[in-house]
Amino acid sequence: MASSTALVIVIYNPTENQKQQLLCISDSFEGVIVDNSDIPSFEGMYVGKMHYVANHENKGIAYAHNCGYKIIFTLPHIKHIVTFDQDSRITTDLVNALVENYEDIEKAFPNLFALGPTTINESNNATYSSIIHKDKEPVRGFIRRREINSSGCCISVEKLKEVGLEDERLFIDFVDCELCWRAYSKGYVSGITNKVTMNHRVGVKDIFIGKYQIIISSPFRYYYQYRNHLWLLRRSYVPTFWKFSQLIKHLCRLIYFPVALKDGWSCEKHMLKGIRDGLRRCK
Repeated sequence: MASSTALVIVIYNPTENQKQQLLCISDSFEGVIVDNSDIPSFEGMYVGKMHYVANHENKGIAYAHNCGYKIIFTLPHIKHIVTFDQDSRITTDLVNALVENYEDIEKAFPNLFALGPTTINESNNATYSSIIHKDKEPVRGFIRRREINSSGCCISVEKLKEVGLEDERLFIDFVDCELCWRAYSKGYVSGITNKVTMNHRVGVKDIFIGKYQIIISSPFRYYYQYRNHLWLLRRSYVPTFWKFSQLIKHLCRLIYFPVALKDGWSCEKHMLKGIRDGLRRCK
């Protein structure tokens, strides 16, 4: 299975432990490590079996993924791509399990596009879930989702070629969502499997209001969240519910972040810049 699976791993100023993890997994799989660090983390054109691309600056997750996809598209024996970032616990067993489940679920859902694992919050060992969206009964362990996180995402190479590359203008936030929505507009479905779990951390911390979990991002991320939301409002294939639910979240954050968070004013500064640029047409 490893012979027909490639990884795309995006890194940004990785720690020494993360570098060691990459060195280990790169001996088992082909693929591409794309480095968005200002100073390259490795030397040479390869890390183990994997191509190494140093961008010498942070060009965003979409640009980095597309760099990897384009290289993998030249490898005719590769059937599946699994994407990760450096915060994910990547193991050979995890990759193989994702691909095995993809192939099994595809028998019941031939239009399967992207499949991710059940993601476990490393800070509290709880499963990331939504209190708004209720999952339907899984089929072959498959739980349909409107969109899934790009880390730990398994995609068929042929289907990705049909749907197209990621939107590099979005840079980072909602890049994975946009790809899933665009795939859905072409008749594909995405989701997660309850048969595979992966430890991962989304955001920098969590706060709770009752049972409602709020994921807090780094202040600069709110620029891209607000800007990209306004850009995506103009696209017909983006779900209407997401457009309005995100709008409500953004309005609420503008009100309570400055008083509820230590760095709330910094977050709001980035939000306002995002609104300004989001009102301009996406080029």
